[in-house]
Amino acid sequence: MVCERKLIIMAKSPVAGRVKTRLSRDIGSAAATNFYRHTCQSVIARLSSTKLWRTVLSISPDTEVHNRFWPRHALRTTQGQGDLGERMRRAMTIQPTGPVVLIGTDIPGVQGHHVADAFHMLKQHDYIFGPTPDGGFWLVGISKQRYLPRAFKDVRWSTEFTLKDTIDSLNRQYSGLRLGLADELNDVDDGKDFKAAQDIIGRRILSS
Repeated sequence: MVCERKLIIMAKSPVAGRVKTRLSRDIGSAAATNFYRHTCQSVIARLSSTKLWRTVLSISPDTEVHNRFWPRHALRTTQGQGDLGERMRRAMTIQPTGPVVLIGTDIPGVQGHHVADAFHMLKQHDYIFGPTPDGGFWLVGISKQRYLPRAFKDVRWSTEFTLKDTIDSLNRQYSGLRLGLADELNDVDDGKDFKAAQDIIGRRILSS
């Protein structure tokens, strides 16, 4: 029996100069790329080793979908073009009917229980978001596909308004939506975030 729950992990191929550009300005391109490579591998391995959901990797750029960096047996799709909202909506839309949770790969503190809690919340909510301290979100979950076509519109991405804009947009377009918030976790976008996350990611990234 195929598991109806789908976890989508949005991931970029870990090429210097293409990933964590803001972090690169603070700690250097090599260290930022090493951080991303390690965290990406760790998050994928940690969250794929369960039968509670099916993990799908949504890869950017599209030409890297067959890169050997990705786990050999991982189910993979391409992100396609467009802004972050368009790519997230596309990744969630192509999945079969059933609850879908989507996350990124720069959340070193995410654990399996965070994803399990998100799927549990979707039994009583139409949308859930995992907020980050900077006003964004590290997780979005949806219970039914019918709420996707107009999602993630009019959002100021990578700003302190990202989560607020997303929720406001959904409330304008869909009446009576049941929205919920999951645990707040830290993403790593710059040097300050990186320093704060040292207890989780360890010193080995800087020396890899």
